[in-house]
Amino acid sequence: MESSPSSQYLSGLLMAAPLMRNGLQARAPGLVSRPYVDMTLALMRRYGADVAEEGDGNLRVEPGAYTATDTVVEPDASTASYVFAAAAVTGRTVTVPGLGTGSLQGDLRFVEILAKAGAEVRVDAAATTVTGTGRLRGGFAVDMGDISDTFMTLAAIAPLADAPITIHGIGHARLKESDRIAAVAQNLRACGIDTAQGADWITVHPARLAPHASPVTAIIASRWPSRCSASPCLARSPWMTRAVWRRRSRDSTTSCGGSSPGTNCLPVKMS
Repeated sequence: MESSPSSQYLSGLLMAAPLMRNGLQARAPGLVSRPYVDMTLALMRRYGADVAEEGDGNLRVEPGAYTATDTVVEPDASTASYVFAAAAVTGRTVTVPGLGTGSLQGDLRFVEILAKAGAEVRVDAAATTVTGTGRLRGGFAVDMGDISDTFMTLAAIAPLADAPITIHGIGHARLKESDRIAAVAQNLRACGIDTAQGADWITVHPARLAPHASPVTAIIASRWPSRCSASPCLARSPWMTRAVWRRRSRDSTTSCGGSSPGTNCLPVKMS
């Protein structure tokens, strides 16, 4: 099964496989976002599915049935990336309980990138905590192919770094609900940020506006999914405090420091 555009198709087949008469044997050349498939397999096993990973990369699911069991649903690591990033750029501390070392979600690796950018990160069995310095270190390139749902979060705070940040390995993000790379570049340019992009990468340059310049009003094209509109909220700074969200034919205005369209609620502790 061709899996270079997305891992979602494979995950869907895998989840249905135990209920198939003959089970399923699948091979996924070009698989992207492998952590999402790993999470699917782990949960299938938790519910009693017989899943085997063979040495040649094949996945085999035996016919059978799922067994009901109690499960604690983790906070969403993709959504948590927004509050973790906000802590990194503001010098605050954010803790997300229930998202710790035992997490099945690959997107929790986003905090490793924040650590590379200078934030203090602590992950234990019960929670993940990010403490920022109020300054963001850039000057690096990072492959986010396995955690591409969070690349827009990093791109949104990259203008606040002291040097350019390049995100690569994300070509499949152009094939989502919208071209996410193009959407990010468009919204950053609307805020006066220089960007460059290629087939599977984007480079975001630091903001060059004076700290005490007048606030910039930016027209934000909030394409699907909601991450395209939520991410720009993180770019709040003395030179950008207001944004106009444009979705289809309706416009609305919101402060970049407040809630954004489509964001989810998290059990967050902020200090």
